[in-house]
Amino acid sequence: MNEFRVTLGWPCKELSPNGRYHWAVVSKAKAAYRNACWALAIAEGAKQFGSEWPEGEKRNFHMDFYPPNRRAIDDSNTAYRMKSGIDGVADALGVDDRYFRTSYELHDQIGGYVKVTIKRTEN
Repeated sequence: MNEFRVTLGWPCKELSPNGRYHWAVVSKAKAAYRNACWALAIAEGAKQFGSEWPEGEKRNFHMDFYPPNRRAIDDSNTAYRMKSGIDGVADALGVDDRYFRTSYELHDQIGGYVKVTIKRTEN
């Protein structure tokens, strides 16, 4: 398998770096989102894809963001919200996320989800 795809839910507002929430609220939100992303990745066959991943090989980890509404969105903050989600996908794959070469694109289309595609690097 050369490519892995999974569609994740939109990260909640409590994961925003601009949020001013109590640490316990943020911690709970991080854990919930990480677990949800792990479960979705497992359902899409992450274990098999991860087991075929050569030790130390880097992979492109691309995220396509489809926001839940038309409000103005700061794309770098949106990417930051994904940290616990990326960790959940890495957990499901059984790999360290340091091997991801992350990129992202914020789309105008409304959806409320994040499409993740992981592929071998061109190097």
